[in-house]
Amino acid sequence: MIVKSFNLENKIEIINKYKIHLFYGENLGLKQDIKFKIKKVNKKVEFINLLQEEIIKNSSILISEIRNKSLFQEKKIIIIDQVSDKILDIISSIEKEIQDEKVYLFGDLLDKKSKLRNLLEKSTDCGVTPCYKDDEQ
Repeated sequence: MIVKSFNLENKIEIINKYKIHLFYGENLGLKQDIKFKIKKVNKKVEFINLLQEEIIKNSSILISEIRNKSLFQEKKIIIIDQVSDKILDIISSIEKEIQDEKVYLFGDLLDKKSKLRNLLEKSTDCGVTPCYKDDEQ
């Protein structure tokens, strides 16, 4: 499901209905604002920050973070930075295991042929938000 970035400016809670949400594009400021708003809205949630390279080297990191439940926190938000199509197999394998957790993927520009982008756009449990550079329009 595609969610426009201007819809998130006032209602960041829109993304809470998705298990996995991909933010991609060249607008670094917008992606940083989205991360800040996610953390601001979810103050009592455990945050885990990972990089794609860490997960590719050892995919069990992500799987164990999803499976391990905290006694002190109800929810867990996992933020993965610098994503690309390399992480596609891992994301598609964990999609069914996600229950109360949220996984937010942040990547650079992905073209229309991107397999990761296409997988998440077609899924009803996942969201995609393009973060393009601002222009006069």
